[in-house]
Amino acid sequence: MHTSRPEAENRLVLVTDLEDFAARYRSSRDRLSLIQGLYDVLRQAFDVAGLPWEDSYVEDRGDGALIVLPAGTRPDVLVNVVPEALTAALTRYNAVHPPEQRIDLTIALHGGQVAIDEAGVHGAVVSEAFRLLDAPRLEGVTRATVSNAPILVFSEWLYDDVVRRSKAVDPAGFRPVTVHGKEHTSRGWIRVPRQVASDDAVPRTDLPVTIYLTNERVHEQVETAVTDLLARAGAEIIDKDEPVLGSWFRRLWVKGSTSPTARDAAVSAAHALDARLVLSQDATITATMMQNLGPVLTALQPTPDAVLRIGALLIVKADNVVAVHQLTAAQQLTLDHQPHLLTSPHDILRALNLTGQDRQATGTTPSARALHDRPNIDQISAAPHSGASAEPPTPTS
Repeated sequence: MHTSRPEAENRLVLVTDLEDFAARYRSSRDRLSLIQGLYDVLRQAFDVAGLPWEDSYVEDRGDGALIVLPAGTRPDVLVNVVPEALTAALTRYNAVHPPEQRIDLTIALHGGQVAIDEAGVHGAVVSEAFRLLDAPRLEGVTRATVSNAPILVFSEWLYDDVVRRSKAVDPAGFRPVTVHGKEHTSRGWIRVPRQVASDDAVPRTDLPVTIYLTNERVHEQVETAVTDLLARAGAEIIDKDEPVLGSWFRRLWVKGSTSPTARDAAVSAAHALDARLVLSQDATITATMMQNLGPVLTALQPTPDAVLRIGALLIVKADNVVAVHQLTAAQQLTLDHQPHLLTSPHDILRALNLTGQDRQATGTTPSARALHDRPNIDQISAAPHSGASAEPPTPTS
């Protein structure tokens, strides 16, 4: 009996390769650790990015994995968030495993028409993704330095439509690479990890900061409290936009401090964070701020509504009820793309799926316990925000 295949859909495809998987210095136990570690770091990266691992098609490829994400997944999240989230997860894994079990990863990202049935995955885009994955080896590309960051290979479509427009990924860090197929030759874009100076080992601490208040008379005390909070986290305000009056809104420009004391304090405080909720570069500052929120919350008491965004930290006061949230990377990306939400307490909660959740500090995470004894503060593990995605092209065979 003839069974028709399901209709193809535009899907994003991620494929991975464990570098030097079959090297002679690795034992069978080492290789098992590599495989287990690979899936652990992939799950962690998807969790940080707010991507649905359980709804993705995942196929083991021995020394790597093929992942087809659900239709409608936003390509900007895959491109802007997943590589850095993988770097953070690989850093944690490699820090506690011996050299024989170290994971160095190459990943390739593509998108196009894919059909999935009981026999597996079908579509030229899958074959092209694996050709992209092989391109660094065929071109003789090697790592110039020991780095936990993966080698990235993007299809030309993702590079042109997402990377070139991205604020999170520097297009200048990529170079073209030729991808040879059976019937045609295409082009991909590759990024190899660069040498990182020891002073850069602490994640970056520049971050977006905005303050919205319905009661403009309290702006000075709130801004002073935010400035002090940033200083405690090893950051400083270097510029300020002119405030928008009526309701009061101001955007601040913040850079990290190079003070060794501030950097050490921030690194120490990072251990209090649940690493699944925020990207690695946000963790040090966010952890410190979560432990020093008291003066900011006190300064907000006279205003009935407020929205404060400080990097991955979001404080929303709506109808005299305050909630403190740690934002996922996907939620931060939503705010970067929809800044109007920063002036609407109710809209921002709806847009980030923060309404109707457990509105109490349960103490299930370190950050929640830190806020547990403070009145009117809710610590909510935020659900990922899903949005519309760009449509990838139909690749040629």
